[in-house]
Amino acid sequence: MRQGFFQVSDGTRLRYQITGEGPAVVLVNGLGGSFPAWKPIVNALSGEYTFYCYDYRGLFGSERPSDLSRLTVGDHADDLRCLLDHFDIRQAVFIGWSFGGQVLMEAYNAFPERFSGLVLLNALVGPATDGLPLREILHPLFRWMTGLWRPAWHLLAPLASRAVSSKAFVLGAKHAGLISKTLDEEVFEEIAREFISMDHEVFQRILVASQEYDGSPVLSTLALPVLVLSGSRDFIVLPSLTRTIAAAIPDARLVMLPGTSHYSALEDPETVVAEIAAYLHNPRSLQ
Repeated sequence: MRQGFFQVSDGTRLRYQITGEGPAVVLVNGLGGSFPAWKPIVNALSGEYTFYCYDYRGLFGSERPSDLSRLTVGDHADDLRCLLDHFDIRQAVFIGWSFGGQVLMEAYNAFPERFSGLVLLNALVGPATDGLPLREILHPLFRWMTGLWRPAWHLLAPLASRAVSSKAFVLGAKHAGLISKTLDEEVFEEIAREFISMDHEVFQRILVASQEYDGSPVLSTLALPVLVLSGSRDFIVLPSLTRTIAAAIPDARLVMLPGTSHYSALEDPETVVAEIAAYLHNPRSLQ
């Protein structure tokens, strides 16, 4: 894997990761995980495709923007365009996990000509509360709760660090059924350690921006085959919401992975890789 930095429109330097050989596939992260979250896919398919990934502004290895109002979904989509321009990628297949689905909706709306394919993996396209009952009540409540994230994290961070070190969190989450017992614990712990050490003021602001964004109107405009993958036990993007997302896309294949949560690629990597490989080989074979 090669790493480095590219500069975006406001001068912020973002870290990128590149690995593999072949046509371009761009991986668009969730908020809680960077390049390690893609390991099962990259390890299986890097002999056929070149994978490009980058850290969102202010998170993980990327610089914090000087203006913290520049953390909207639109800013992240513009950063994605800068990545494409930096590496002279005229077209690519894009795979978005979780928050990456929102970024890709905004990106497709702004520059659809750069998309040769699209995979949504446990992906949001609108506010997280869209799939919940009483969303008119929960939407403002969720925004209020995200406003408390940073002060709460000062108290939680030492506990979270100890839990990851002792493996208590993973074992507890498995026991509670929040994640599958087949989860790749080594990769999950790597993701968790990165999450604990990242800039949680930036994370909080992006959470708020995510809750205020709605990319669902873009779904009906997607003029290409789309593969939608998600877990039957996803506790962040509920299965009912994933089905609604897939139903709104003109040409979509929906694959619900039994027993997996929001980390489907780490819980059932064989199925996720097989579905993505089939799509990359021939996106038109979805139907």
